[in-house]
Amino acid sequence: MSPSTIPNAFRASAKASSSSDLCVGTLFLEALLTGVITPGELQWVTSHQQQFNRVEEATAIRLGRLLDTGRIQLGCRLG
Repeated sequence: MSPSTIPNAFRASAKASSSSDLCVGTLFLEALLTGVITPGELQWVTSHQQQFNRVEEATAIRLGRLLDTGRIQLGCRLG
């Protein structure tokens, strides 16, 4: 999968962000690609963390560390 297809795949699943269709791995890749995580996405991670398996937990922790170090910013994506 090329990086240019990741945002489109993410946007398709983000429309159903209240369901389990949103995936931590996809969210992580989107955040790395854009450098931004939205408050809604962060809220989704925190509200679903009890359902994560070990790999998803590790990905969420990595996402938090990237936020802490400033490599990913809390904000909104345009377009």
